[in-house]
Amino acid sequence: MFFKKLKKSKMDVNNILVCIDKKKDEGVANIPFVEDLVIYFVEEKNVSFRIVLNEDLQKLNISLNELFEIAKENVKRRIFSIYKEIPLQENENAEVFVPFDADIIIQKGMYNFWTSLVLFKEFWNKNSDKCLKNWDRYYIAMPYRTFLIIGNADNPNSKEEILKLVNDYKNTDKENLRAMGDFEAANRSITNDIYIMENGNLKKVITND
Repeated sequence: MFFKKLKKSKMDVNNILVCIDKKKDEGVANIPFVEDLVIYFVEEKNVSFRIVLNEDLQKLNISLNELFEIAKENVKRRIFSIYKEIPLQENENAEVFVPFDADIIIQKGMYNFWTSLVLFKEFWNKNSDKCLKNWDRYYIAMPYRTFLIIGNADNPNSKEEILKLVNDYKNTDKENLRAMGDFEAANRSITNDIYIMENGNLKKVITND
C-alpha cells in the first residue's frame, strides 16, 4: 500500500497514525528517532494513507509532540482492540521470531504499521501482558513497514540469525518481489541495520549497508 503526500483537506486527528522510516523529504512532519530514522505521520483515508506535512500542523493547531502522542494512541487502539495473540514464526535455537500472517491480527491495512510496535513499551516490557517475549533485551530488525524481526539479545545465536534473515531479503531480486506483489520488500522502505531494545530504549548495534 503506497503512502501519498497529504492534499489540502480537513483532517481528523483520530485518523492520523505513526510510522518509522529513514529521513523524510523536506516539508514532511517528522521527529528524529534513532540515528538516521525518523517518526512521521500519515492520515488514514479509506483504503489509502497520505503523508502529513508541516503545513498541516498549522491547520490542526497542534505541536509535533502532541501529534506524536495522538497518532501513537491511534495505532495502539486499533491494534490492541483486536489483540489476542500475535502469531509468530519461530526459530527456537536462535530465539528469533518474525510475524506470521500478521494481517490476521492487524486488520484493514494495519499491517503497514507493524514496525511502529517498537514505539510501544508494552510490547517490550516482560511484566506487561502484551509483551512479545519474556526477555530482558531484544534484537530488532525492521527492513520495511510490514516486516519486524525480533530476537533474544542474550542468546549468542540470535544476532547471526537476524542478519541472515535481513540479508536474504536484501539480496533477493527486487523484480521477482515486485512480480509477486511484495512491493514493500522490493522498495526496502526502512533499514537493514540491527537494533537493540533494552529498558524501553532502542539503539543501533549493527550497521548493515
